[in-house]
Amino acid sequence: MGRDDMLFETDNRRESARKRLGAPALVRLGHRILRCSVKDISRTGAMLLFDEEVELPPDFTMSFGERPGTPRFCTVMWQNGRSAGVSFRR
Repeated sequence: MGRDDMLFETDNRRESARKRLGAPALVRLGHRILRCSVKDISRTGAMLLFDEEVELPPDFTMSFGERPGTPRFCTVMWQNGRSAGVSFRR
């Protein structure tokens, strides 16, 4: 198995392959900003991990990095405790 094969996982339920990332991100919930990490990402969505359980609204914006940046509009596809799967809206 090559290095690139290890970075991308395929799953027949996903529209595009996911890349493991582990990068920081910020989620904006109204006036509140939550820190999280992006466990994996694809062209169409990501899996987010929070330090504690959080209840996300159906739609929100997030940005990558430690400081607010260009927002990505997200829709929650699933949520379980500290983790959530989101799809990126275009």
